[in-house]
Amino acid sequence: MRPIEIAIAGPYNVLFLLALAIAGVMAWRQGRGLGVPGSGWLVVLGVTITAGLVGARLLHFDGAPVSGAKTILGAVLLATLALFASARFLRLDPRSVDALAIALPVGFAVGRIGCLLAGCCFGHPTDLPWGAIYDAQSAAFRAQLEAGLIAAGASESLPVHPTQLYEAGLALLVAGAVPRVRRLVRRPGSALLAVVILLALGRLILESFRARDALVVSGLTQVQWTIAAAVAVTALLLLLRERRADGGVRHAERVSQLRLAVVACAAPTLLLAGGAFFSPLERLVLLLVAVPSVIAGGMPMLRRLVLREHALAIPAVVPCAALVIALQHAPAPERDVSYPRSEWGLGLSFAANREFEDRVIGTFINDCGDEMNITEEYAVRRTVGGGSLSHTKRTSPDRASTIRLRGFAGTERSTAQGATTDTENTTLGGIGTSATLDFRWVGVTVGIGGGRFTGDTMRSMIVGTGGIRVGRQDGLHAFAGINDLEPLGHSENAMRAGVGYGFPGGSAIRAGIWRGEAPFLGGTFMVGGFDVEPHIAFGDDYDVRLGLSRRFPLRRE
Repeated sequence: MRPIEIAIAGPYNVLFLLALAIAGVMAWRQGRGLGVPGSGWLVVLGVTITAGLVGARLLHFDGAPVSGAKTILGAVLLATLALFASARFLRLDPRSVDALAIALPVGFAVGRIGCLLAGCCFGHPTDLPWGAIYDAQSAAFRAQLEAGLIAAGASESLPVHPTQLYEAGLALLVAGAVPRVRRLVRRPGSALLAVVILLALGRLILESFRARDALVVSGLTQVQWTIAAAVAVTALLLLLRERRADGGVRHAERVSQLRLAVVACAAPTLLLAGGAFFSPLERLVLLLVAVPSVIAGGMPMLRRLVLREHALAIPAVVPCAALVIALQHAPAPERDVSYPRSEWGLGLSFAANREFEDRVIGTFINDCGDEMNITEEYAVRRTVGGGSLSHTKRTSPDRASTIRLRGFAGTERSTAQGATTDTENTTLGGIGTSATLDFRWVGVTVGIGGGRFTGDTMRSMIVGTGGIRVGRQDGLHAFAGINDLEPLGHSENAMRAGVGYGFPGGSAIRAGIWRGEAPFLGGTFMVGGFDVEPHIAFGDDYDVRLGLSRRFPLRRE
């Protein structure tokens, strides 16, 4: 199923996603109002939602199978623990956890409306005028039929307590009491614990109205005894927090980017490892959580590392790679395999490199009267980001034509390596276009681009781009090109040549010589519908690149 089909597949899915969205926006705004760093807070919210999904599946206190229905009790328990733990691990302001004090009950109330419309979490039969009646396809009807409360030929269930509305009303009352609770507590985080206690106490009472087959001990069900124990432990923790003197763990002014990248891996890792354990709706939620978490957790570290001299930013690639691999578990649209067909492609790329080059810094007249250039070696470091838009027309699996538009922007820092200490800071930018014809045994690319360089020296340049492939794309082939991997206008001598081996489906591994002498290794990997293109060149100079693109098939022509 496509993501949009999962999102609108019934009222429960719609209200569940709406509850997460409302609670997430409220918590985000509350956290930002407290001055919590945006990237850290976004990752913490992602971890909290992820832990809630896992807790709802695993922590069943009523003996239900792990693969069966979800429970809000386990979700709140594990999500609360993950919230406090991740905020402490990232050393966020301790007040940040209280940003969920209102968001939690409001999201809970909206989600319970979805339960009411879906017919789950229903109550015992009742004669009260507001009893809810369900049709013959509902869980309430089947439960009453198995219990012998209704005849086999009945068309609807007996009226039952709308426990979903009871809990929604309870949650709204707790949300309204949050301002008062905040005035009563002194320690950061105590307001959220108090809200959890109030919700649990209400659930302890309302559990008496739930239609549930559970063991009864001393007048209370197994679930009620579990809730009572959880309330006692949480209340003790709240009391200890309130009595503890101030001066706990100090929050950091800046979130550690390494810690942020580690925590950001939680959602994509679960999405990758979970497989069929999660329902399509839960996998969709994990995907929606993983994308902003990885962006917030991985990109700051990637940006920080590649702007430095040691630019092999492997640690920052980990959460991004985990997300890309995990996308294979997400619902993907069906591809049209009929020909001819058209595809739009969107791509992002990032590059960081260093090279040494001789530059003319002056002239002099020798004894013969000839004018000679004075050169000096410069270390040039470039950091460039770019994007691309392409359109491909395929007339068969082995024949295609592509038109691509590329743009890039970045910075260049040139430092003299000799006696002088000159440094040039340059702004890079440019745009270009290319056309590619691919056939079974050969492929050709030609194009042109313009780049503008501004800084201590100002110049603009026009460069050509092109390449050729001989051999099958899905087998062994040879290739050569100029400026085919470079951001257009980046270098005047960006030649490469080598051999590659392609696999069915589009993946390929390539190796060869870069700029006439430096060996390189790269490739294209099809992962979860994405094209991931890593590239690294070795030697005294280095060149590291990472591209990510996605193709979108259009309707059959």
